[in-house]
Amino acid sequence: MTLQTCCSLLAPDDIDLNDTRYRLRPSSDTCTDQTLEQSIRKFGILHPPLLLQKNDSYIVLSGRKRIKTARTVGLKHIPVFTLDTSTTSPLRKLEHFLTHALIGSSLSIIEQAVFISKAAEEVSQQEVLSLLPLLGCKPQRYKLEEFATYLQLDPVTVHALHIGLITPKTGSKLNKLSPADQQTIFKMIDFYKMGGSKQQKLVDYAIELTIRTGQNLDKIVEGWQQTHEEQENRPQQAVALLRRLEELCFPGKATAEKKFNRFRRSIQLPENANLHHTPSFEDDRLTLSIVFENQDTFRKGWDSIKKMLW
Repeated sequence: MTLQTCCSLLAPDDIDLNDTRYRLRPSSDTCTDQTLEQSIRKFGILHPPLLLQKNDSYIVLSGRKRIKTARTVGLKHIPVFTLDTSTTSPLRKLEHFLTHALIGSSLSIIEQAVFISKAAEEVSQQEVLSLLPLLGCKPQRYKLEEFATYLQLDPVTVHALHIGLITPKTGSKLNKLSPADQQTIFKMIDFYKMGGSKQQKLVDYAIELTIRTGQNLDKIVEGWQQTHEEQENRPQQAVALLRRLEELCFPGKATAEKKFNRFRRSIQLPENANLHHTPSFEDDRLTLSIVFENQDTFRKGWDSIKKMLW
């Protein structure tokens, strides 16, 4: 990529911060960055913002927070990179924009989705696909559809994805739920501090149950009200909740599992042995596992085991 930017000093007040057409952060992100402010007070701006220049006006492509902070601390002039609209093609502008935004930082999945959405307004789909490798994605059309899906979610869900409370893998499934159910999911994930695998189970069960029953998720989980118990108890509460939802989704499996557990207790296995059923109880096969302290103890018991096996 040929460098087409030039660096100069500019007064922060000469930059149009009201033009937000290239802002990537969702409007819900209003957090101030105290660390950034302290750094700019002490060292100034070390990573110049990237601006788009048209005649004598300047709008922000990347680095809006640094410019706002520079105004706050009272800097008279700041270093900036500028791209001239008359000499920079839309695709080159987007490449510079994204590369600059990723220097020393990363974009949330929502910021990535917003970028792709803005790019689609300015260049062809093939050119948008050519930008995906800069985000670490393969240039495949399904990724464009996936990014678009994130932006169609409820605003609460969008914010949760942006701050990393909900994983992208979880978020990609949430469009199958109503906005109200998405908000319920967010509250449960936040309260029970559910990680990625638990999030996905929760969403899968929620989708299955809301479709099957025609009820909203609040009604389905009625009786599992959130309580202000100690933080360390919440993981156990989350496991219990997921187990209950699984029982509602697969009542036959829950019955079979209870029956099997009674059987396992009745045969009184030694401490070094365990009996397992197939995961979903799809058939009656059992697996016996035995733990031996070392090879010698295994050899001593192996002759007896062979007689049972052959």
